[in-house]
Amino acid sequence: MDIKFRVWNPHKKEMVYEVHEKNLGFGVVADVRSGVVRSEYRDGDDKWKKAEILLFTGLHDKNGKEIYFGDKVLCTYGDNKGHIETINDINDFIEIYQCVNESGATLEVIGNKYELT
Repeated sequence: MDIKFRVWNPHKKEMVYEVHEKNLGFGVVADVRSGVVRSEYRDGDDKWKKAEILLFTGLHDKNGKEIYFGDKVLCTYGDNKGHIETINDINDFIEIYQCVNESGATLEVIGNKYELT
C-alpha cells in the first residue's frame, strides 16, 4: 500500500494532492518527519495556521478513485439505495472496511467533508 496524503487548503478552498516534504504554494507547507504529519499555511495577516492533512485509506471506490480520510462515500448493498458515510477517523474506516469485506457493499466517493456540507 502506498502512503499518500492530500491537504485541504482553507485559504484557496481547494484540495492539494501530491503532498510530500515540500512547499505546496500559497504558503501551504506539508511535511512528514519521524511519523509526525503537519501542515500549515499563511493567511493574509502572515500568521501560520494549521491545515488538515488527510491520509489515503488504501481503498478505492467502485470507479477506481482513491478514498481518503475526510471523504464522503455512498455505501450501497445490492439493490438498496445505500447510505452516505464520512470517513472522519479510524473507527469510521474500520466500519467501512468491514462493511465492504463482509457484506459485499460497494463504495463511491461523492465528495469530501470540506466541499459537501
